[in-house]
Amino acid sequence: MRENRRGLCASLALVLLASTALWFLTRGAPGTTTIENSASERSTQVDTPLAPVSVGPARSSVDELREPMPSGNEQAGVGQLRDDPMDDARPWAWSRVEARLKEDIMLSDAAAEQLRKSLIDWPSPLTPENSAMHLNRSLSQAEIQQLEAVVLPFNRQLEAIADSYVAEIRGAQERLWAEQRYEVESRAITEGVDAPSEPGLSVHEYPGWRVSYRLTRDEFPKIRDFDERIKQLKWERLSNVQAAMRGF
Repeated sequence: MRENRRGLCASLALVLLASTALWFLTRGAPGTTTIENSASERSTQVDTPLAPVSVGPARSSVDELREPMPSGNEQAGVGQLRDDPMDDARPWAWSRVEARLKEDIMLSDAAAEQLRKSLIDWPSPLTPENSAMHLNRSLSQAEIQQLEAVVLPFNRQLEAIADSYVAEIRGAQERLWAEQRYEVESRAITEGVDAPSEPGLSVHEYPGWRVSYRLTRDEFPKIRDFDERIKQLKWERLSNVQAAMRGF
């Protein structure tokens, strides 16, 4: 009897275990998705891990504008940081700065001519109108001809000195411009940025026209000598004109 009871209990345990396993198979394990097969009415277990859900704020148009711009010539702009400072777009940006820099430093043709005339500072040939301005009275045509004979030799000397004076100034400006260009372009290469299109931005402070006369120790004595010779010639010219007018 005891052996029959033990066998019955073992049979019941096996039946219970089998039914439990069958229940789990039909219900599906946690974390799995059951795909129904209507044809065979059987279920198949497929593991599908849950994807994380993003709860961050929605991106705005401002965020999109803050994205780094793509590299390339069509997207390259002045002042834009680049991985390669020798990008093809950099010389295009530098050409704009070069033109502005040269305009600020170099003496224009019109300004050079004005400087030249101011160094001579005497109208030639003389006329009754401008003789009144320079000599405090109008002169007759005969008097003007006499004064021209006195003035013109001095004017020719002053013109030659003025030409040398302007050439020296322009040489100093060429040197200064070359130095500034080298500095701006070197910093643009080493820092990996484009030179700015306008003076006074991040790369360099450009000098204005007033400092274009900054001279070296070799250049300064030449300009000083020009000034002294011009003053001396102007004084001699005026003295000779006054002496000639005493006879009128």
